[in-house]
Amino acid sequence: MSRRATAAWAAVVLAAIQVGCGGDDGDGPPAAAPHAEAPPSAVEADPTAPGDACELITAEEVAALAGTAVRAVEWGTERTGRSTVTECWYEGGDPAASTPYLHTTVYWSGGAEEWRSSARGAQVAEGMLNEPDDGYDPSSLFETRRVDVGDRAIFRALLPSHVLQGDVLIEMEFPALDVDAQGFEGLARTALARLG
Repeated sequence: MSRRATAAWAAVVLAAIQVGCGGDDGDGPPAAAPHAEAPPSAVEADPTAPGDACELITAEEVAALAGTAVRAVEWGTERTGRSTVTECWYEGGDPAASTPYLHTTVYWSGGAEEWRSSARGAQVAEGMLNEPDDGYDPSSLFETRRVDVGDRAIFRALLPSHVLQGDVLIEMEFPALDVDAQGFEGLARTALARLG
C-alpha cells in the first residue's frame, strides 16, 4: 500500500476514534487535519507544565531513523479533564508542506484513563475498517503487538502506539517514519529513561 493510501486510511481511523470516543460533539468547526498549517506561534510555554514532550525524544534521534534532518516543534500545553498534555511534532523541510515523521503526545497526568479510552477507540476504528465494502482486506494494517517496556505498552502499525508508566502515557504516531515494534520499543525506552 502506498504512503498516500496509508495516510488516507489513517485519517479515516483517527476520525473514527475521535467520533467513537466522543471527541466531536458536533458543535463548532470540525477539527483540522494534523499539520494542515504551521503550529500556532501564539502558544506560550506554561511554566507549571510537568514536562516538554520534545525533551523525551530528540530531533537527532528521530533524524537517525528518518535518514534526514528533522526538527522538533512543541505545540504547547493543554489541560483536558484530569490530563495535562504536551505534544511534539518531528518534521523535516517545510512544515506546511511535509508530513511529520513522528508525533508524540504525552499525558503527564490521567494517562491510565487515556490508555483505556484509546483501547476502546482502537476497537471501534478496527471494526469500522473491517466492514466489507470494496473487497479490500485492511487487516494487514492492524499489526498490534504488546511490548515489554514501562508498565504497559502496545505497538500498532497504523493507529497510535502507547507506553504507560504510572499515570504518564506517551503516545506515538509515525505518519512518515517506517517503524516496527522493535523501533517503537527503542523510542519508548529512551522516552521513559528521560521521564526521570
